[in-house]
Formats: sequence, structure tokens, C-alpha cells
Amino acid sequence: MKLDVVVVDDELPARDELKFLLSETDELEVIAEAATGQQALELIADKDPDVAFLDIQMPGKSGIEVTEEILTWDQKPLIIFITAYDDYAIKAFELNAIDYLLKPFSKERFEKTIERILTKQQTESKEAIDQQLNQLIASMESAEDSLIRIPVHSKQGRIKLLDKEDIIAAYTKEGDVYIKTNTEEYCSDFTLSALEDTLPTPYFFRVHRSYLANLKEVSEIIPWFKGKYRLVMNDELESELPVSRNKIKRLKEIINL
Repeated sequence: MKLDVVVVDDELPARDELKFLLSETDELEVIAEAATGQQALELIADKDPDVAFLDIQMPGKSGIEVTEEILTWDQKPLIIFITAYDDYAIKAFELNAIDYLLKPFSKERFEKTIERILTKQQTESKEAIDQQLNQLIASMESAEDSLIRIPVHSKQGRIKLLDKEDIIAAYTKEGDVYIKTNTEEYCSDFTLSALEDTLPTPYFFRVHRSYLANLKEVSEIIPWFKGKYRLVMNDELESELPVSRNKIKRLKEIINL
């Protein structure tokens, strides 16, 4: 009897590739697919699959958030994470004995994952697997912040990866989104909302509909007209960012003002 599988990834080509590989196995059968975390929760609750291949980074609910919710259910699938994390995150997976597929993955690596799924189904209790997943999530959440890098376009036409610590602010200008570092300004394909979801809170805070600030890089706060404020950032130009009136209360709470 085949194991029922749900495939979850926001990228259609990635889902198609995984479905093709699964179709070549005798032990697993894809019964549904989802493009978002919320869709995944609804499908898994409805279909009750044996296995879920779950992308970590998706719009809305991340794969980690989906897994945290699933772990509260009585009936839950074996979860295989799909990730673009680097070697540091992969070590966290391996230490907790939960399998993963690192994009892009080979057919050989996929076949190894299938072997591990079958072994776990036959030899490990659901309680033991749940405990491993909880440990994994804790490891990933502590590692996730240090792994975040944001792709941007340099003036030389190259794609540069910025560490989150290097980001002073992000803002919209003439319809595009830009990211400011200490000395440079880069164009980004992210929307401000996507950056807000990706970068760790509360350090990165949406101070205005057009501005996202790294609060660790604020050097001064200037009271402004009509109860508003401006933030002086710790970059070479001492850039100033406006703070919307409806953001002031939360900003004061975060920085203990």
C-alpha cells in the first residue's frame, strides 16, 4: 500500500519536479499540492496524508509556522522540509535526524530521502518523530536570523547578497524599493511588505508606509511637527526617516522611550 503525499511549495516548477520524482517511486503517491502555508494546513487537515514535503520559505505562513500548528494535531504526517538554507541550517537538520531536501537537489538525494521516510515509518514512533520536529524547529528558529541574506542589484549589474546586519533601512522611491547600507543604495525586487515579513522583528520596524528601519541603527530621534518624529540613521549620510503618527506608540514600546 502506497503512502499518501502532499507537496507544498510556492514555486510551481519546484512542485512539478518533486511530483515527477515521486511519480517514479512505488511507495509514495501524491494526492494533493499547495502553494501557500494556509492551503497546506487546509489540505493536510482534509486529506490526512502520511507524508508532507514542505517548503520552508513561503508567502504568508512559513513552513516552520505550518509545522508548529500541525504538531498540535492528533493526526499528523511525517514532514520533510524543502529548503534553500546553507550548511549551517543543514547541520541543524542532521543533528535532529529529520530529513530535508536542499534546493536544487539531485535524484540520488531524493532517493535517500525516500529510504529515510520508509525507515522512519517502520521503526520510529510518532511521538519520537514529533519530538525530533520540535527540536528541529527550535534549532531553526535560533539559526534563522543569522542566515537571512537579501539579494539586491548592484550598480555593476550583479546580484549581491546583503547580510541583515548591513541593512540600515529600506524604502520606496519612484515606484521601486531600495535598500540602504552604510555607504551604498541598492535596488531590490522585494516589496516593502515582503522585506517586513522576511527580516527579524522587532529590530526591523515599518515606521512609515514607505519606510522600513533597522532600529539597531538609529542614532537619534527628532521630535517633528504635529506629534510626529524623524529617525536619524547610523549611515554615512545620517539619513532621516519619517515616523507615521500611528507608529509612534509601538516604536516607543520597542525602544523603551
